[in-house]
Amino acid sequence: MRIVREIRIAAPHTFVWSLIADDEARKLWVPELVATTYPSGRPKSDPTGTRFRETMREGASIRTFAGRVAAHVEGRLRAVHLADDQIAMDITYRLGRRSSATEIRFVGEFQLAGLAPGSMMMTAARPAIEARITDRLGRLKAVAEAKLRP
Repeated sequence: MRIVREIRIAAPHTFVWSLIADDEARKLWVPELVATTYPSGRPKSDPTGTRFRETMREGASIRTFAGRVAAHVEGRLRAVHLADDQIAMDITYRLGRRSSATEIRFVGEFQLAGLAPGSMMMTAARPAIEARITDRLGRLKAVAEAKLRP
């Protein structure tokens, strides 16, 4: 299942990029993010291909996703693959610079484990996944724009 969203954030491009690319900064707008760890160490340069683990809180439970940086172009593109035994996700953020704003194009590809892409379970899961994406992008916008206020 593919979900695409575009938003415009009234904040400097470099600041918005840092909120997406920095593991600690992501916690500001992804409240369920507990930790991002790098079994082979955090990369010092281009992170493309780097493997990591992302731990998320879901209610009273904790889930850990195996991750890989699929693509990285500093300031412009961040793509990751995340998967656990229930879902696989390919998430891409493309940033565009505008004079007074940053434009983001979010593309997410989601696959529930063991289900065909067009299955009824995937169709049933779509509204919940879309709601979570809309919420997270709204939080990103709110955090980025709040930093501009005195």
